[in-house]
Formats: sequence, C-alpha cells, structure tokens
Amino acid sequence: QKRDNPLPNPNYSQTFTDTGTYTIRLMVYDINGCRDTAEQQFIVTDLYAGFKQDVTTGCIPLTVNFEDTSWSATKIINWEWQFGNDSIDSSGAIVTNTYETYTLNEYEVLLIVEDSLGCKDTANVTINPIIPDSIFSVSDRTICVGNEVTFSLRNPGSIQSANWVFDSQGGADSLKPRFTFNNQGDFYTKVEVTDTNGCVAENTISDYILVDAYPEAYFTLDTNIGDELCAPAPIKLTDLTVFNDTTTYGSRTWDFDKGNGPISSSAQEVNGTYTKPGSYNPSLIVRSSNGCADTMSIIIPIIGPEGDFEMDKSIICLGDSVLFTLKDTSSIGQFSWDFNDGRTADYIDPIRHAFNSVPDGGIQEIDLYLIGPKNGCKADVKKTIEIHQVEANFGLMDSTVCLNLEVEFNDSSLTTANSTYSWNIGNGESFTVAEPLPQSYKNVGTGNYVVELIVEDETIGCSDTMRKNLKILKTPTITSNDTVVCDGESTEIYADGATSYLWNDSILLESPDSSTTVVNTDEDKIFIVTGTQQIINLEDTSYCSDTAKSNVYVIKEINPEDVKESCAIIGQSFTFGPDSLPGGYTYDWSKGPIDNLECLNCAKQNLTIDEGVDSLIYEVEISDPLNCFPIISKYQICVRESYTIDVPSAFTPNGTGPNDIVFVNGHGIDYLVFFRIFNRWGEIVFETKDIEVGWDGTYKGNEQDMETYVYQAKAVMLNGEPMEKGGEIVLIR
Repeated sequence: QKRDNPLPNPNYSQTFTDTGTYTIRLMVYDINGCRDTAEQQFIVTDLYAGFKQDVTTGCIPLTVNFEDTSWSATKIINWEWQFGNDSIDSSGAIVTNTYETYTLNEYEVLLIVEDSLGCKDTANVTINPIIPDSIFSVSDRTICVGNEVTFSLRNPGSIQSANWVFDSQGGADSLKPRFTFNNQGDFYTKVEVTDTNGCVAENTISDYILVDAYPEAYFTLDTNIGDELCAPAPIKLTDLTVFNDTTTYGSRTWDFDKGNGPISSSAQEVNGTYTKPGSYNPSLIVRSSNGCADTMSIIIPIIGPEGDFEMDKSIICLGDSVLFTLKDTSSIGQFSWDFNDGRTADYIDPIRHAFNSVPDGGIQEIDLYLIGPKNGCKADVKKTIEIHQVEANFGLMDSTVCLNLEVEFNDSSLTTANSTYSWNIGNGESFTVAEPLPQSYKNVGTGNYVVELIVEDETIGCSDTMRKNLKILKTPTITSNDTVVCDGESTEIYADGATSYLWNDSILLESPDSSTTVVNTDEDKIFIVTGTQQIINLEDTSYCSDTAKSNVYVIKEINPEDVKESCAIIGQSFTFGPDSLPGGYTYDWSKGPIDNLECLNCAKQNLTIDEGVDSLIYEVEISDPLNCFPIISKYQICVRESYTIDVPSAFTPNGTGPNDIVFVNGHGIDYLVFFRIFNRWGEIVFETKDIEVGWDGTYKGNEQDMETYVYQAKAVMLNGEPMEKGGEIVLIR
C-alpha cells in the first residue's frame, strides 16, 4: 500500500487484508529539508484449522480416532486437543480418546493449531456417546412385609431388555416387573439395561425399598378386663406394643367406643370415662413408620341406674314453683331430689317445689340422685333453672317535703337485663327511667301524694310494685326591706313571715339571728335572710324555709369638680355638666347664672349661644337622696366670634353614606340668602335658600355627569353682616 501524505506521528499502524509479500518504506525529513529512507519486507500468510474423526457416536466405552486436516502457508508446530471430558492431548496431529462415563451424552471436541509464525486457529466437533436410560422408579418405597410393588423404567421404549436385582430378596428380567418383599429390612435395587442399539447401562440405588414388619398391637387396662364397672367409670389404657430397630413406631389411634370417633394421639397412656351403662369395645390401632398397622380391642361392661327428669318451667320468677317428673328410667333401686336451697326429697315422683331465694348469678342447680339395685352404682342427673328476682324499691329524700324544694327519687330495685320502669309520682308526671330527675310539686301545690314504681320484665313475666306516701308542706313567704344609709352611719334591716331567722354576713350585723338587726357596712351590700316556719302535724313536726334579700345602699361622698372651662364658636352647640349618678341624686343650677340653660334640675346642659360673650360661670348643686354630702360644681363657658361659609370641594352621590349630598356649612351663620350650583355651560342645576337643603347631584330628576361644578353661596351672619363665597365642587360617582 502507498501513502503519499506525510504523517506527523513517527508511529504508524496498518491492517493487511490479504496474504502476500509487502515492502514498507519510511522517509524522514528534518527542519532543513534533509531526508533519508529505510525499507523492510515482510510476508503475510494464513492458517485454517480442521480435523476429521472416524466416528461421532457409539456405545460406552466409545473410542474415537482424530486426525488433523489443517492448512497453513508455513509449518504447523503445535496441536492442542480438548476432548470435552477434562482430557487434553498435545502429542501431535493424530490422537485417540475413549469416553467411558455414563453421566454425559454430549462432548464438545476442540482443536487449537499454531504455525511457525505464531498464527492460531480452532476447529470443533460434537461427540455423542449412546447412553441407555437406566433411570427407574417404584410404585411405593415404604411398604410392609408381603406387599407387592411395581418397578418402572423412565424410557422403556428405548430399552430392549432389563435385568433386575432386589438385594437378597430376588430378581426379575422384565421391563416393568412386579415384586413382593417377604422380609423386613432396607434393600437396594439394581438394574442393567440394553437399548435397541445394543448399548448397556447399569443403575443401583442403595436402601431403595424400606420394608416394615407388621407390629403386634397390645394394650392394658388399669382394672381387670371383664370386670363390671359402675358408671361413670374412669379408665386408663396403656399401649405396650413392641417395635424394633427396623420396624419403628409411627402412630397410634385410640377409640373408646363412645360414639365420638377415634383419637389420634402420640400418648402411650390415655384416660376416658364411660358415663352411661353399656358394653364398650375400646380399641388401639398401632402403625409403623411405613403405616403397617395392627389392631387390638377389649370388652368393658359398664352398669348402673339410668334416668332423666323434666321440668314444666326452666325460667321462673322468685317465689314460683316448678313441677319435676322422672322419665326414661332403668335399673333404679332408689332415687332422691336435691334442690340445692336447703331442701331435699326422697322417692317422690312427680314433685312440685317453690323457689324463694335467688342464688348467685340467678342459676339454681337441681340434682337427681339415682342408686341402682346392683353393686350400689350411683348416677347424678343435673339440670338448672334460671330464677329472676324483680323487686321494686326506691327511697325518697324525706316523706315530708316543703313546696319550694324538689323531691329526689333513689332507685334500689332488683332488676334483670330486660326490666322496665314505670313511675307515677303524683304530680301529673310519669317516667320510664330508673331514676327520674328531682321533681317539683309547685304545679299541684301542698297535699298528700302517692309515689308508685312498677318494675317489670315482660320477657319472663316477672313484675313488682312499690308505693310510698309523700306529703308536700307549705313554704313560708319571707319579706325584707331595702335601705339607704350615709357612709359612716348604721342602718336597720328587717324580715317578716317566719318564726325564726338567720342572716348571712353576720360579722356586719348586730343581731344576725333576729328578724330585725342593725347593719354596719361601708359599701353596698346584699344580705340574705333565711326564714324558717315550724309546721306541726299529727304525725310529726316539720320545718320549711325560704329566703329574702335586703339591699343596703351606702351613699359615698363625691368630690366636686374643679372649675372647668369650655369654649365654643358663636352659634355652636355643646354639652356640659356632671355625669348622672344613680340612686335619686338631684341637681340645682339656680345657684349661679341661668341664662341660656335648658333646665334647672337636669345633670347635663345642651347650650347654644348666638351672641358674643366674654365668659359665663355656671354652678350646679348636687345632692344625694339623704342629703348626706351636698356639693357644688362650676363650669366656665367662653364664646369666640368666628364667621365662615364652608362648602365641600367634592361629594359622591351614590347612596352609600353621608357624603351623598352637598350642603352649606360654617360658623356664625344666621340665615342663608342663596346657594347656587352651575354646570360648565353656566346653567343653574341647583338653588336653595334653606341651609338645611343640599344638592343630591341631580337636575330635573336626572343624575348629572361626573365633572367639576361652580357654586355661589351668600349668608347673613349672627353679627348682621352679609358674607359670600364661591368655588368649585367635583361630583364623583
């Protein structure tokens, strides 16, 4: 190959795609333009690996001869044969290998050749030895002595013949033999097969067939077998079956023959009880680990009386009676009843019994004891009766209650989960709760009443009623006085309407347990008096009480106000005077000037002065209801002369507030001469002479546009002088 362009790198690589002889020429140049040339020849050759074999398949052992057929332009110097079975041969171009294992039926043979130039190439072929399928299975590996099993090859269609060996037990020569093992033990199985190609293979499995002998079941009874036992008869059965190293224990199943089926249990001892007479056949089935089983059974005779009884009721109320009757009896010599309430009965049938007490939990147990005529065998038949106690009971706060008090009802009834309540308390009210809320009898007044409670359980038909008498007594009417007292002085409060009295806050009172008492207090106070009236009846003496309040108001000395100065612009209204005081205080303004005052006995004055004055001093005398601490307060009034006409610069007639209408305002205005508003064309859109009338932004019923309007206003002031003003108003919507 020729390359004319100079290369900046002194190292250069080139790939040759064809065989042949090639000359490489190198020319180098220095910076002065001087140059030199070097040449070298080399040969490019090729190598092709290949080999042949005499066979690629055959029976084990399979010997294969291999011969190298590779081609190279130079001499081949190395051969490496890899036969696929971990065997390698580098002896030369002709080699031999033998395949002897039955585990693989396919081998990949690889040849690597190398020539004198170090060139390498590979070739490969697959060798397939013929291995007959000797894998087999059996219908059951864990069997019992005398069992027959069937052996099967995995691929019998490829097998021509088979020879079986079953350890020391025998053999067979069919493809699918059936064989019976007559001895216990663990036995190997061996098969030699010949396939349709005549190839032979062998397969042996150690301890393949596990044969158990049948155990001999044996158990004992804790009493003599065949003896008659009284019911209920507890028994114990013990398994004594013997196993050996070859045939080991697997499981056991007990059956007491009581109708409830067998019991699979690993326990060697089991216990059971025969509760009824009869002939029973308990049995034991023992199994080896392979499931080889044997059974043993015995006969146990159970004797004793039998019987039952019935009751005409099983759910009753306290005090009810129940009829008991025997039934289904046999082998009875004697019998007796125990009602478990302290009473029993012998040899009576039928029998009626009343239950007058309730056991814990309400369940009464009944026992019927039976004694048989033979061996003194006994039987006990138990049944239960459900006894419900429904008992109405309640308590009152007192049997005599004053009319102003509420009556409390405290339930203490004995009830069931389904019990219901029905109250009639005598005041026209009825309730169905366990305890009504406290009740008042004010709506029916004084008198004698009957309170009735009925408790009932409709599900069982039990009920009970309780009634109690209640007397409502008259409540005394207590009255008391209110009083006012000067601070630092004492006063008197009193009460009436009872026979005895007791006032609260006794530390402030001279006689707190009297109807009348002197009070010493320096602040407003409410005193509560409890009056009690004695009520004498034929049965007993009762006391009813009520309360009343006495308000004591203490008048405190108030400080007069210093002279207060209030100034206003002429024509302006303002308010002055003391704050109103509660409790009958009076006000007198006649002690000083009365000019311009609205009233002489009110607390506050609303004053409007229409003429200029320098100063006025008003006086008011303030007196408490008892005239304890009269005082005089003074107010200085000054009036400044100021005259203005004021008109807002903008307004918003949108119906939302006080800025909807524009008015003339100012100080010292006596009356308005005119107030005119002009639009941009000079047209009068509003005019008035009433200072209380303003423009709402309309003209001839139409809302005017948002823009700037011109106004003129003229008024006569309180000093008699006229005043004018003009300007602009902006209408904003």
